[in-house]
Amino acid sequence: MKNYYAFLKKEAMESNRTYKTLILFCVFFFFGMLSPVTAKVMPKILSEFMPSGMKITLATPVILDAWAQFYKNVSQMGLFLLVILFSGVLATEKIKGTLVIMVTKGLSRNTILFAKFTMMIVLWTTSLAAAALTTYGYSCYLFPGETLPHLFFSLVALWVYGVFLFALLLFMATFTKSNYSALLLTGGLVAILMMLNLFPTIKKISPLFLSSNNVALLGNTVTVKSFIIPMGITAGCTIIFVLGASLFFRKQQI
Repeated sequence: MKNYYAFLKKEAMESNRTYKTLILFCVFFFFGMLSPVTAKVMPKILSEFMPSGMKITLATPVILDAWAQFYKNVSQMGLFLLVILFSGVLATEKIKGTLVIMVTKGLSRNTILFAKFTMMIVLWTTSLAAAALTTYGYSCYLFPGETLPHLFFSLVALWVYGVFLFALLLFMATFTKSNYSALLLTGGLVAILMMLNLFPTIKKISPLFLSSNNVALLGNTVTVKSFIIPMGITAGCTIIFVLGASLFFRKQQI
């Protein structure tokens, strides 16, 4: 455990040195601030661009609109940024040759792997929390008195999906030597999941359910119960990917 914490500290310092932590905090804070503001002012902006003489009735923005913007920004651009930043989670060490040095000095391969995975989860958790708290604060100010059901659970569902993506990325990174290869393979599997979503039965249990139905949950058009099976499947796939990465990485020649 001592080696694990030491390597985790090294990963944290590396994230700070390469400005990953700062970039993620700034981007997610921006998403958190932008979401409720966009929801509030967008109807006014649209009305300004309407041709003279044309009348159109725009719905009054509500707090649900703010969180709809939040989930759109975080589940798409936010997670995409995170995956790009961590696409070289192992490739960078392989290219520099530092991975060989660490292993020959007695550092366990599992220690390296799990410390890197932990760092990804920590940055994802703190980034998501920063964005969510910012959106919550601005939403309370711009939409006073309005509340939403199951807000925390909807955030947990998105968090689980994010961890699944990082486990998938870690698995792909164990048998590739390029940042782009791991990124392309991860994107390819997500694309396959999107195509499988065309089948209603699969759509209800797919990991993508956790990132595409958050607003529906807040609007009470889906229930918490409908998230249980896809959340269990996603958690199971996450464990399989992490264990698979560990097994493959232990046997891999570096």
